[in-house]
Amino acid sequence: MARSALPRVAVGTVLRLRGDDWRSGRGLTPGTGVVVVLANLTRADKEGWVWVHGHGPQCSYPHVESHPPCLELLARVAALRPDAP
Repeated sequence: MARSALPRVAVGTVLRLRGDDWRSGRGLTPGTGVVVVLANLTRADKEGWVWVHGHGPQCSYPHVESHPPCLELLARVAALRPDAP
């Protein structure tokens, strides 16, 4: 079975995820909303989910290449809508 392509979401896109749109976030409180400025997406082992790597909107260095992403979380592909409420 072929795997789905990664969704097309531009680097720098602001994603507003509800608490039920993501899980397994590093340093995040489960079940809460989170705002991520997208740096990168990578495949997850489970269909319909992707790893989101990015920065919080308060990060001072989101465009410095050597600065690792502040946030990493597993998100539902269906939730990756730019500026979704």
